Amino acid sequence: LDIGCGTGRNSRYLVKAGFEVTCIDYLKEVIEKILEENKLEGQKKLTAVVHDIALPWPLMDNQFDIAIDTFCYKHQIPENSKNMYRSELARVLRKGAKFLITMAGVDDGYYSEFLSTSPEKERNVIIDPENNIASILYTKQDIIQEFEENFQLVLYEHKQKNSKMHNKNYYRSTHIFIFKRR
Repeated sequence: LDIGCGTGRNSRYLVKAGFEVTCIDYLKEVIEKILEENKLEGQKKLTAVVHDIALPWPLMDNQFDIAIDTFCYKHQIPENSKNMYRSELARVLRKGAKFLITMAGVDDGYYSEFLSTSPEKERNVIIDPENNIASILYTKQDIIQEFEENFQLVLYEHKQKNSKMHNKNYYRSTHIFIFKRR
């Protein structure tokens, strides 16, 4: 399961590696493009679903062995959206399934500069001025606490490097977590 799949880059990679993949995103035009590209490539191992993950997911219980989230969960701002995401994730993953989640950290050189202007500083909510999309910047402990009810941390890595964002170099900070479904 590729949650908040965006352009489908990770989904296509996983299909080419032999996985059967379901990708989900709320943008209809993105999913339509993934389906069109998939059809052109003749792939039969990819299912793409248009859906808002802040609502109950149109997926079966215990359906997946693996789920990935690359910078999606951080956009779930209201508590009820985050709660829905976590409960639905637990519902669709089999016991023992793995969940990979990546996101920018509170010390990210690009995003952290917007914390000082945030109306919700105490929650680390920022608005990216390039696209007007809200995000929460998390610490390692924040994410562990948010997922601990149904997930056990298996691996954590904190990557830091210089990279470009909107044509400028920044010192980037990314959290990478692998959890196991309890």
